[in-house]
This record gives sequence, C-alpha cells and structure tokens, in this order.
Amino acid sequence: MATTTPTDTDTLIRLPEVIQKTGLSRMSVYRLMKAGTFPASRKLMGPGRRAPIGWSANEVQAWIEERKNANTAAVA
Repeated sequence: MATTTPTDTDTLIRLPEVIQKTGLSRMSVYRLMKAGTFPASRKLMGPGRRAPIGWSANEVQAWIEERKNANTAAVA
C-alpha cells in the first residue's frame, strides 16, 4: 500500500474516530497496520514514550474508498 504524507489541509484523527469511520476494532486496526495494509499512525506532539498517536484523515478515507471499490469490483 502506498503511503502519503499529510497535506496542510489534512488532519490527524485519534483511534476512536478511526474505529468509528472504518468499523474496525482496535485490534484489527493494529493488525492491519502491522501487515502494511492500513495507513500507519503518526506520533502527535510530545517527547514521552506514551505520546499520543493519530492517523491521517485523508489516508484513512482513501483506505475506506479503496475497500469500497474493491468490494464493488468483486460483486460486478
């Protein structure tokens, strides 16, 4: 899966919103990320080990559209 960098108009969303948008569980998000088939998370501000992370809203939306298109093609 090709990765992109967030643009100036892109926002970073937190895990609860990723789960709500995709319908995936927390475990599924991380499993797919590890497999390289879901957009990678990014660390948000903070130097600590437990700095919060977020996902590019544009990348998550592109992933959703990609899945929709794949499902539509499989049905047709």
